Amino acid sequence: MLFSLLSKDLKISVFEAHSLWNLLSAKYHGIDNVQLWYNYAHDMDLKKLLKDFLKDLDEHVTLLEKELEKYSIQTPPRPKKHARGDVYTQVLSDEIIGINYFTFLQEMVDMVLFSIQYSFYNDQVSAFFQKFSKHAIEQTDSILKYLKVKGWIDIPPVFLNVPKDTGEQLGSIEAFNLWSHTNYRYTNIEETMKWKEFVHDIDFKKVLEKGLKIMNKQVAILEDELEQFGLPIPKRPPNVIKDNQDKSLFQDEYIFRTLFIGLQWAGVLHAKAFKQCVTNDRIRDLFKNFLYDEISILIHVIKYGKLKGWLHIPPEYITR
Repeated sequence: MLFSLLSKDLKISVFEAHSLWNLLSAKYHGIDNVQLWYNYAHDMDLKKLLKDFLKDLDEHVTLLEKELEKYSIQTPPRPKKHARGDVYTQVLSDEIIGINYFTFLQEMVDMVLFSIQYSFYNDQVSAFFQKFSKHAIEQTDSILKYLKVKGWIDIPPVFLNVPKDTGEQLGSIEAFNLWSHTNYRYTNIEETMKWKEFVHDIDFKKVLEKGLKIMNKQVAILEDELEQFGLPIPKRPPNVIKDNQDKSLFQDEYIFRTLFIGLQWAGVLHAKAFKQCVTNDRIRDLFKNFLYDEISILIHVIKYGKLKGWLHIPPEYITR
């Protein structure tokens, strides 16, 4: 029995195998870049950040290499042991290094989030990616604040129609994201209420009701922000959906997969908003919390879908 459980744990999908390899490859390239950046950096705060980041990358690489070994996946070529350069050269300025560092972290957020969205063959691999996601998100947030203090990042156009008594600045893209997320959530709420009328499975109904509760809570926050910044509120969905007598029009499995795709897209939307919020730290924190909520919901829904057999599982990765 122990052997069969162990064998099952060592099975992963083709997507999970690639994601582990791809993340390790990105970390290797990161080490090469950070070693080079460290040699060219002059600002002592930046050098400390890079040194700490290099330590993080080394720890991540060790963990990833163990994962690839566990699943018999060949690792990509390792990074150089050292990156030598003239520490007094002006070829790379601290500002350019800081922006490159920030861009690399943003790419890590996208990469790890994408890995989570489609890693539902092996629960251990999924949990592994989740730990990396939190680290990437928090590091991205931290380095952005640092770049703003240093004045090394360009501030996008601001939204000029903010009420005078607000006391906050808002970027144009932040204004758009607040509005578009509200509109998106209104659509999600209406759609979920309609699907709930067709669902037969009692447990699935509870999942939808929990989702509605979270979305309504998020919408209330977004509506307050729209009012705070004098932004128009999109057309709100109806509060009551007409009961459909023909419950056979849609099957639970179809509804689940449709909603699951919506959840995956919501994660992408939150991640983009988080990355685009440069002007207002408080609004960026709002979207960061939404992103964490979405990851948590996605993981629970994946587990539920696997339990029901409603998820289409990718092909298994076979070692030779």
